[in-house]
Amino acid sequence: MKKNILEYFDETVIRAPEKIAVKTEEQTITFGELSLRAKIIAVQLRKLSKGEIRRPVGVFLPKSIESVISDLSAVYTGNAYMNLDIRTPMQRIDNILKLVNPLCIITNRQYKAQLCEICSEEKILCVDDDMPQSIDREAEESLYRNLEQIIDTDPLCLINTSGSTGTPKSVVLNHRSFIDYTIWAIETLKLKKDEVLGSMAPIVFDHSSYEFCLMLIHSCTLAFIPESYPIFPAKLMQFLVTHKITYIFWVPTIMVNIANMDLLSCFSLPHLKMVWFAGEVFPTKQFNYWREHLPQATFVNLYGPTEITVDCTYYIVDRKLRDDEPIPIGGPRRNTDVLILNEKNQPAVLGEEG
Repeated sequence: MKKNILEYFDETVIRAPEKIAVKTEEQTITFGELSLRAKIIAVQLRKLSKGEIRRPVGVFLPKSIESVISDLSAVYTGNAYMNLDIRTPMQRIDNILKLVNPLCIITNRQYKAQLCEICSEEKILCVDDDMPQSIDREAEESLYRNLEQIIDTDPLCLINTSGSTGTPKSVVLNHRSFIDYTIWAIETLKLKKDEVLGSMAPIVFDHSSYEFCLMLIHSCTLAFIPESYPIFPAKLMQFLVTHKITYIFWVPTIMVNIANMDLLSCFSLPHLKMVWFAGEVFPTKQFNYWREHLPQATFVNLYGPTEITVDCTYYIVDRKLRDDEPIPIGGPRRNTDVLILNEKNQPAVLGEEG
């Protein structure tokens, strides 16, 4: 196992520089372009942060190619990215910034004014300011010398929970945990390098960071679904058709709506071969509708909290389920142990009642 995510990504760039890494309805970026633009911003970020490492870097941008570049630039400086939700009240953003105290915050000119109300302008880096179009050898070598200090247990990203107590909690996830999860997914589910993933997860969710790592490690293409499309399921289905999506990792709510509207009878999805779902219960009746209409697809139910990096258990649905039969959450993924407690907070014994 390599020690950090970037070692995998650099191999991807060498192998497939012209392949599309991320695409939206309006833009695309290749792996080569992504690497270059992230390094250019990383050089500016290092100047702003005075070369500090292993610290959080805030990213206050909508889910976009810009946000992917910004996340990657933070990693190139030996720091951890922390995506912030542009739709959340600024008071919550302020609470997070006071709690985490990031080195700096990456944004663009559109959102800079909002940040300046709660953050010193000196800590803000705008990705749409005038930037160099290339990176000189000395600056690039300096980045990599800095990265030699980074090991696999260093932080890759911070995920902020909803904060049920009113105060958000930042969960720190490291390179090793994401590499472990991603390599497990690739090997266990036989994910291909030409997967085109229909990305719907909000940028602040751990699912989004997994998709980011899958792109970096395995050269999969991320196709960002416009955030309004889940409200209009027919547009969402047309997106899957147009972009020949092969893999989705969604929460079940939208999939239930699609089933209830019988949209899989209206749209043919021959390219969709991998369907993952997590985050909530998928009613089996609606799940069976999906499985009946996509016999070529592998369906996987995943379960777990953010703290253990995305999910800890999985179940490949390879048998017919009754409509009233719950979908199992399965067993632990590789290199993961699951401890089940009974109602007395004691380790449960297989077969015990209650």
